[in-house]
Amino acid sequence: MKELSQKSRSTPSTSELSRKSTGKFMPNLKQLQAAIQELPDPEAYKERHYQCAVEVQGRMRHIKFKRIEVARGRKDVQRWIYEGKLLIRNQDSDAQGNPKRSTS
Repeated sequence: MKELSQKSRSTPSTSELSRKSTGKFMPNLKQLQAAIQELPDPEAYKERHYQCAVEVQGRMRHIKFKRIEVARGRKDVQRWIYEGKLLIRNQDSDAQGNPKRSTS
């Protein structure tokens, strides 16, 4: 897992990133979508893993992706996969145009 990227104003060192990213982290849909936008082209990227750093409540958390080979017809192509769990909040499903749930 070589690459680190982030969207914060200041750029902390790698040791700061690893020190601040301890503990379990389950990204929400918005955080995962932001990380997906930062993924490099899997055909050109040589490493098997890639991780994006996202800031969550002042702490750096990592979202990890794995590069895999997928058969597309007669050709094998490279794609990124996310193997972790995803937190889906009510506002995530509401943003997709789903009707509001009843609380009764």
